[in-house]
Amino acid sequence: MMKKNTHLIYLKNMPFEYIRSWLLALTKAGIRPIGRQLRRKERQMQRDIDAEFTKQKNFVISRMRYVLNKGMCACVECTTKSTKGMIDDIFDDMEDQDMIDKIIVVAGTTMTVGAAYRIKKMRLSEIGINFDLKHPLAVKYLQTQRPLILAKMKDTTKEHIKPILQKAAAEGWSPQETAKLISENFAFSKTRSLMIASNEVGHAYEWGNYSVMKDVEDKGYKVEKAWETVGDDRVTEICLDNQRDGYIKYGDKFSSGDETAPTQEHPNCRCTTLYQYQ
Repeated sequence: MMKKNTHLIYLKNMPFEYIRSWLLALTKAGIRPIGRQLRRKERQMQRDIDAEFTKQKNFVISRMRYVLNKGMCACVECTTKSTKGMIDDIFDDMEDQDMIDKIIVVAGTTMTVGAAYRIKKMRLSEIGINFDLKHPLAVKYLQTQRPLILAKMKDTTKEHIKPILQKAAAEGWSPQETAKLISENFAFSKTRSLMIASNEVGHAYEWGNYSVMKDVEDKGYKVEKAWETVGDDRVTEICLDNQRDGYIKYGDKFSSGDETAPTQEHPNCRCTTLYQYQ
């Protein structure tokens, strides 16, 4: 049985301004370089996500009215389908590909920023290292790896909104009351859009760093990596264990099973990966 993501439960109850201040603290802590550029990427991605959340919210509210009017409607769908089936259809029909595509576009430019930082910091151009989005690891990330993870966002939306629709149908709530609760829910909130944007920008930036170091290894150098946390009292045991691993071989995984920071185990991981080679 899958265990509940307690980090997500904790984050969804955080005020929006608290998460924003947390991200600003991350930049000041200096754990990820070029924080100003990354914040711009986060804001761009959050605006895109907010716009798509608004479309999804309006779609759900529109379809919700059919569910609540089921008993008064004589159309084929309302007379042949169960309420549960009609609710499930809402989420099956809800569009999410535009959101995924927009996130991937920003992820690609962020990955390029991460790769450029790593090349400059370690003077990798001197050994013939460069980067573009045709890099095999970039293609894997942008076309396969990340879209599969982002496709699960719809499941999270359904997890939060479906109980509202079920209760509204069972207890005879008005469309106005139901729409209000849907609009106020975490699923379509700025708190969630900021969390997603922060998470995706962090992953893309670190993957850009990781990708160019693969090229260094391919040239015959010995590459090692280490996990670095912010070092405050909010760091999880998962990330502390990764940091305790010290420097490991480039191709090895950290204790959490991650190839590079941030961890996949919880959103808004603030860690970064250090590299060295000889």
